[in-house]
Amino acid sequence: MALALSLVALLFPRAAHAEWPSLDSAVRLSRTRALAALEAEAEVAQANGALTGAKVSVFGNPYLEMQFDRGTLNPQLQALGFLYFPVELLGQRGARVDEAEKYVNWRKLGLVDARAYVTGETVSTWGEVVIARSRMDLATDGEAAARKEAEFFGERLKAGDTTQYEASLAEAEVARWVQARVEAQLKMATAMSRLTQLTAKVDIGAPPKEISASGPPRLKGSWDDAYLTQALERSPLLAKIRGQRDFYSASIDRYKAERLPQFTFELIGGRGADRGEGRYGAGFVLGFPFTRRYQGEIAKAEAARDHAASHYELYKRVLDTRMRTSRSTLLEVGKAIDQLEKSGIPALTRAVDAAFEAYKLGKTDISRVLLTRRDLANTRSRRLDLLEIAWRAYGDLTTFSGDLP
Repeated sequence: MALALSLVALLFPRAAHAEWPSLDSAVRLSRTRALAALEAEAEVAQANGALTGAKVSVFGNPYLEMQFDRGTLNPQLQALGFLYFPVELLGQRGARVDEAEKYVNWRKLGLVDARAYVTGETVSTWGEVVIARSRMDLATDGEAAARKEAEFFGERLKAGDTTQYEASLAEAEVARWVQARVEAQLKMATAMSRLTQLTAKVDIGAPPKEISASGPPRLKGSWDDAYLTQALERSPLLAKIRGQRDFYSASIDRYKAERLPQFTFELIGGRGADRGEGRYGAGFVLGFPFTRRYQGEIAKAEAARDHAASHYELYKRVLDTRMRTSRSTLLEVGKAIDQLEKSGIPALTRAVDAAFEAYKLGKTDISRVLLTRRDLANTRSRRLDLLEIAWRAYGDLTTFSGDLP
């Protein structure tokens, strides 16, 4: 426990002077600073480099071949030079550019998906920090009240006006609240650490006391079945998989084009051996793709394309299920919290007051009061548990749809 308190003491005083970011601010930071987004941006830059290379001219680099020889009967030197000009006449460049463009598109869709992922993680983590702050405030208030009560029973025990049993129960209640406060502080420290990693904001501060977990996040749209189906089709993850499939299809076409023979023009010039006369000519070189036809590369690209196609249908079913579950979770949590706030927590609050009044009148013992208070504290804690579940579901919908739902 001492180590935990030291950790929290080191974290929060330093962060207390920093500004706590709003949810929109945290999202903007994470979309440009999170490691996953930065790596995806680098992949887009690399893909653009590949596209630059694919757009080179259809004319290859010319190369020169020189031949020198002498005859056994005629010692005169014969020299011939062959200048070759490779040209892609059968669509190789077009297929290569199309593949590179599909690669760039795939990586751009990957960047969109990465930003959707970090946005969802930021949303969930931001909500987790706020809820942890509410837990800490709840535990801090409970600990303060328990300490006052323990002091009160301690004084009464000295005066012989209560029993050791009641005084011990009050002391045990203090220990229980201290444990709850430390657990809340550690949860908050862990969540703030993740939020710092996502936003790369090293001076992030703790949320102020006035920011509390007042209620679950609300959905902007209707999110009925028709809306959910549209959101599923726009999912960044599915778009990235489609881009991957299209890239490997273009790779197959590129390899099929590359296996066609490259046409090479040939210019010939030299000096004959007999009379030293000049010799000139022209020709061409044409290969025949009989044995090596990029069989391995085509098979590999076909396997990758089929893999992406099968994963698309799988992920579509999974995302559909998870989006529907997240939507239902948000709606059900909202109903449950409304019920708790309207009737559950007020009723338990009245029960606590009634139990304390009965204790003062001597109609019940202190254990009944403490148990009733624990029921109220547990109900408030369960409300925060529900809110945490709601923020995770809200973050999932953000990840799957690509934006705040």
